[in-house]
Amino acid sequence: SVLMILIGLTIMVIAVKTFKKNETTLNPLNPREASYLVTNGIFSYTRNPMYLGMIIILLGVTIYNGVYIGIIILPCFVLYLTEFQIKPEEEAMEEIFSADYTDYLKRVRRWL
Repeated sequence: SVLMILIGLTIMVIAVKTFKKNETTLNPLNPREASYLVTNGIFSYTRNPMYLGMIIILLGVTIYNGVYIGIIILPCFVLYLTEFQIKPEEEAMEEIFSADYTDYLKRVRRWL
């Protein structure tokens, strides 16, 4: 619904502002450019708020448009995103930030 879309957008905007405040890259295609491990703000609740916001938006659009096949496709997208985007990002973060990132993994879940 519209509320879900607004919630998803809000989560994404907060995440982007947090990245900018900490002066690190927003580029998901090159996570090795990260200069700072962001663990504060919304990132203390979920390691992937931008992706979470995107998923909430997609679910809201699916419900709003009444295209309920999207509810079946959405979990496939989440699995794809996890395997081919998030896991490589996590590997890069662990390589760059070592023990700090390992501690973060223990404290904060990937999604919620």
